[in-house]
Amino acid sequence: MPAFRGLHPRYLPRLFAGASLATYRERDVVVKEGERGDFAFVLVGGECATFKRRDSAKGMESLDLDPDPWNPDVYPRKTPYRVARLDDTGVPVADRNGPKRAPVLKPGWEIEAKLLGAPPGSGPFARRTRTGDLFGLGAVRGARKGEARCATLVALSETTALIIPKETFDDVIDAVQRGEAAKTAAFLRAAELFPESEVTDADLKALARALERVEAAPGDRVVTAGDVARGVFFVKEGRAEVFAKARVLVDAAGGGGVVVDAFERDKSARDELWDGSVRDSLRDSRGSLRGSLRLRRGTGTGGGAAGTPLVERVRDVPLGDLVSPAVFGEECLVPREKKAKVVGTSLAPATTPSAREENEKSFGRHAFTVVAARGVGVTVLRLAPGELSKLPASVTRRIMQLA
Repeated sequence: MPAFRGLHPRYLPRLFAGASLATYRERDVVVKEGERGDFAFVLVGGECATFKRRDSAKGMESLDLDPDPWNPDVYPRKTPYRVARLDDTGVPVADRNGPKRAPVLKPGWEIEAKLLGAPPGSGPFARRTRTGDLFGLGAVRGARKGEARCATLVALSETTALIIPKETFDDVIDAVQRGEAAKTAAFLRAAELFPESEVTDADLKALARALERVEAAPGDRVVTAGDVARGVFFVKEGRAEVFAKARVLVDAAGGGGVVVDAFERDKSARDELWDGSVRDSLRDSRGSLRGSLRLRRGTGTGGGAAGTPLVERVRDVPLGDLVSPAVFGEECLVPREKKAKVVGTSLAPATTPSAREENEKSFGRHAFTVVAARGVGVTVLRLAPGELSKLPASVTRRIMQLA
């Protein structure tokens, strides 16, 4: 049944124990758009006509069935981490969601809605909700109950629905989260990143529950060098490629170029980004290091020919591959040293720092660009920077050691 897609059968008894059945006669209004609800329901018999007002704040996309309704990573509702999706030329792909879709008005839609039993003002017929569909997920997935219904449903025949109160949904999701956390904790322990002598099982499960699963398709950019702290990432499956910035001197007339050490003229920056911890991180990835940060110089048709003007460009240099159980992004947890600013004077009035400024003070920036490998992709477990302070001291200490 589509409503239980992704939910392991062992959780069904818990779900059914807290749910109840409700029966509706033909033309009964099951839910009305705009009313507050604290339950979701699954149609286990019959079907309903779904109506949606054209002036609804929620577009037609709110009626799309969730392909993974029991995914614990999006509960309670929160904004998922978004990777940068690039096209074949490396240019970011624009958000394809576009404007909200409104119901299509067909000639005679008012008569159709009336014949199907819709209350006045329900809007045009949008689609059928059939046996096996899960409706009202928004009323139970949020941190608080009572979200307004996004559509009106009217029974087209005698219909039976399985009513799932928010409390029951919370209980099932909590059980799912604990089960997933146990598997993630076992993965972290097997990776030998958190030895038992330093981190207990209970503390490791606390970390596992704080991690967000992120799937990046081939070519997607997980983090970019210079980004303000996006988090620490544990490679779970697949493969990722690591890049560093290098300065390239190219022939202004269009010829080749001379590739120089990326940080040859800034040893402090080089030492900061390419220290022992980063090298160890790449070695622990069980991948191959394709060269080092120092590149061959004097290559290319424009390799320093006398009188040839050169222009400096910045390029991404491949450093190596990351596979499970590698870790990346930990360097962003080290706070940046900022110059003192004079505030409160007529020249620099005191202002309230923005969330971004506070984030920059508390954390650093990413030193490397990490891209999901072509043809493979990568699945990572992300620890958001803000979650670090909520973890047990043993876990925080170990992660900061990695950083």
